[in-house]
Order: sequence, then structure tokens, then C-alpha cells
Amino acid sequence: MARESHLRAALRQVGGLAAIAALASCRTIPAGPSPDPAPPGNGVAGIDPATAREFNIPILFTSDEHGWLEPHLIENGTRFEGGMANLLGLWRARFGYQPERFLVLSGGDCWTGPFESTVLMGAPMVEVMNAIGYDAQIVGNHDFDFGTDELALRASEARFPLLAANLFRIGDQSQPPYAVSSTIVRVGAGRVGVIGLANVDTAVLTHSRNVAGLSFTDYPGALRREVAALRAQAADMVVVAVHQEVQELLPLLPLFRELGISFVGSGHSHLASMTVDPGESPGPEDDIVLCNPGSYARSFCHLSFTYRGTPARLVNHFEEIVRVEGAAADPPFQPAPEITAIIHRAADLASASGAEKLAVTLHGMKRIDPDQRFGHVIVDAWLDALPYVQVAITNTGGIRQDIDPGDITMATLVGAMPFNNYLIVVELTGAQLKEVLSHPQSIAGGVRYRYRCDEQRQRQIIDAVDGNNAPIADDRIYKVVVNEFMYRGGDRYRLREYDPTPEETSVHWRDPVARYLREMTRRGQTADVPADGRAEAIDGDHCERRDPGSGR
Repeated sequence: MARESHLRAALRQVGGLAAIAALASCRTIPAGPSPDPAPPGNGVAGIDPATAREFNIPILFTSDEHGWLEPHLIENGTRFEGGMANLLGLWRARFGYQPERFLVLSGGDCWTGPFESTVLMGAPMVEVMNAIGYDAQIVGNHDFDFGTDELALRASEARFPLLAANLFRIGDQSQPPYAVSSTIVRVGAGRVGVIGLANVDTAVLTHSRNVAGLSFTDYPGALRREVAALRAQAADMVVVAVHQEVQELLPLLPLFRELGISFVGSGHSHLASMTVDPGESPGPEDDIVLCNPGSYARSFCHLSFTYRGTPARLVNHFEEIVRVEGAAADPPFQPAPEITAIIHRAADLASASGAEKLAVTLHGMKRIDPDQRFGHVIVDAWLDALPYVQVAITNTGGIRQDIDPGDITMATLVGAMPFNNYLIVVELTGAQLKEVLSHPQSIAGGVRYRYRCDEQRQRQIIDAVDGNNAPIADDRIYKVVVNEFMYRGGDRYRLREYDPTPEETSVHWRDPVARYLREMTRRGQTADVPADGRAEAIDGDHCERRDPGSGR
């Protein structure tokens, strides 16, 4: 465009932080229903409404479904949220949904989560998305969790493309066979070009063995290349979906506007949010809508863009975030029966290995818990299984679900710890051990420490003692067991730098936890461990991540 937006000028002058500050003038829309859209067409200059063609592009966007096929029951089972059969049922009831009339996209991280989808490595979720009529899925970091062979198999089963315009093989810079850069989808009378971008930090957000030989390049180059290609194929509208939180995309607003991109779908962060940047024109033609639908298919972005003329120009848009929820006994819409049938088949396939009862919890355990009770069960189980190790550390992002009161079955455990991690024993100096404990995701056993939270949300370790109440000495060597994801550099842990020749135990990280829970039951104990203050925040600030759900 001829004019520069205030955001582009801010970026040119002082960089990306100024662009974020400049968003104070943007219209930010909270999650929840919005008013009905205004009638299309508001007199954009240069378009004759009497003769120009006009068409509408409605979009339904989900992200971070994480294998949540079934709804989540809340309020003592009286209400539900999410569920893929409910999602489609709501779309039909509210919008008269038919696949050919909507652009339906997923922002990635579709498969790893509850038991059925995890055990069957995402296959039932692909079957569900085929039945719903998704047009494309972005390759999320957790879509690599089962390895690239399974990723390629899921891509071959999908009747929609997996998109990642910035994903290449190292060496020949070709794309792997399971991903393409972009696609064009016919929606009513319009042609929509869709570009997908994998998270640029995917290499440290999934297991390193699953992304060996792959590179994840920056966003601007991929965007310029693919937008030019789609415009050359007569795309009326170009949308972008990125497996990245909205805040990280704000510095790209000037580029989105330059390339004529009106909608950007966001993921990775599990927090639903909507932001509309209005640009500088008095009308909507240079508006940009950014939407993160939230996670687990419990909410979604519903958007509508009206275009007129050739080339097409945006004359109106509407956007809202809609919750999928209702009373369990009297749902406000009919769940889609064909989706329910797929889910039941998946449950039958997976049930044989998931039915074993391991333990009972009277009070349940939260995945996001300042006292980290379930995390302490995990690390204490590892210490019990490896008695020659002095300290055990896992990461909060590896715990993916709450454990509700009642029976803890193998299915429950797999849903809470879905990843295929193995245990690795490293040797660390006391100084290095304190550095690992300072990471805000660390949950530890065999050590007690006090800390305060600094401005970078890192823990400043005040003091630490081992299991014998002896101070952790900076120059002493300690054996520490961690999960393989952490050792390989996930979440930017530096363990491989500290010990390049660790002991690889071949013990799956869930197995000791299952044995530990069985032993609790044998002794007549429940799994309700008390908070023991082993990690004490002296000022009450636990340095929790802004969004504990987004990482591994």
C-alpha cells in the first residue's frame, strides 16, 4: 500500500517492541459472543456496488485440539465443554454448516493428548477431521511427537493438506513429503489461498530426534514467497495460520498489511484471544484480524470476510470467539452422530490397554498447581526406580491433563503423560544443578530449595539442600535423572551441554510412575500426596509461565 501504517513506521524506527507498544490503538475483542455482523458493503472508494461482484468468505478456525475427541465434564459432571461431535453439532445448529460453504482450518497440535488419540497416534483425530471437512492443518510442534514416519502416515490418511511453508530438509532445502507450503480452497464464489507456518522454534518444542535433519526458517521469507505464488494463481483472499502465539506475531503486522493479508490464525498458546488492527484507512480494506481460538476444541474462531470487485477488496468483516459448552443432561445442540461413532470405535480399539486401575485419588491433582503434587509423584517414582540417583527433575509442560478424583487408570496416566520420553541420568555439578532448578518449569525430587522470581520469570535460588539435608555444594557432582525431552534441549534446558555422555536408561518415563501408583494401592494408600514445601517461593511468586499449556 502507498501509505505506511503507524505500526510499520514504529518498526522501521525502533524495532518490534515499539510495534507492540503501538497496539494500544488496536481494537482488542475479548473471548465470547460478539454482536451480529453489519450488512456487507460500506462504500469502499473506487468500487461500484451496482456492478461489482460480491462474495463472502466464512471461516471456522480451531487449534491445539490435542486429541480431545470427547467433551470435558465440569461442575460435577453437570456441564460439558468441547468434544468433536459437539463442535460439529454446534456448527450445524448455529451456522447451517456445510463444508463447501466454509473455510475450515486447524492451527496444529491436533493429536497428542487423551488416551485414545495418544495410543492410536492421532489416527482417530484425522478420521474425525476428515468427516468434519477440514480444509487444512498447520504442522504444530506436537504433531512430531510420534516421529516423522507416523506424521507422514497421518498426512497420507488426511483428506486435507498439512501446511508448513517454512519447513525444509537441511541440505537440499526440499520440503518433507508430509507437508506443503500452501493451498487454494474454493469457498462459495471466492478463491482463498491458505499459507501455513510451523513454529520457528519447533526444534526445541518437540523431541529433537523427531526433527533431526529439518530446519524451521523465519516467517517473512516464506510469507513473501507464498503470497506471490497464490496471487499468481488468482487467489481472491490470502489467509495465514501460524502455530505461534499472537503476541509473537504482532511485529509482523506491517508485513501482513503490505502483503494484503486480512486474517491471521494463531495457535500454540492455549489462551483464546482476538485482536483487530484497523490500519490507517477509514474503511476496513486494510484491517487485520488475529485470532487464537484456544485449545482442546472447547472454543473456536468464527469469522466472515466480505469482498467486492476484481481484484477483490475487503468491504466488511465480522469475528467472534465461540465457546463449545452446555448442560450435559440437556445439550443446546445435537452432537454429530457420525463423529460420535468414530470416537466410540477409537475407544474400543484403545480400551484393552487402558482399563487397568493403578490407584485412587480422593481429591484429584491439577496439572497447574503451585505445590506440584502430581509432579512430585512423578519425580519421586523415578527416584524409587533408580535408587543410585540423588535428584530427579521433570518439566511442568510434560504434564498435559488434570487427574480428576476417582480411579487412576492406565488411560488416565497416558493422558496426563502422553509423550514417548525415556529417562536419562546426567552428572551435574552443584552449580549446574542449581541452574537447572532455576528454570521455571523444573519440578524436583531429592532436593529442597528456596527461591525468588526475577524480572525474566526465572527462579533465583536462595539456598538448596539434598535429601540428607546437606547444602548443595557448587563443586560436588550429583547424579540427576531427567526426561529425554529436557536432555535433548527441549524448553531450552542446557543438560546436554553439561553432560555430553549421559546414561541412557531405556526406561520409559511413565513406567516407574505406574509401578509407584500400583505400590501405593498395595499399601492401602491413595495417591493424594501432601504438599511438602520442597520448592518454596519466598515472596509467593512461583514464576509460572504465562501459558503453561503451550509447551511440552
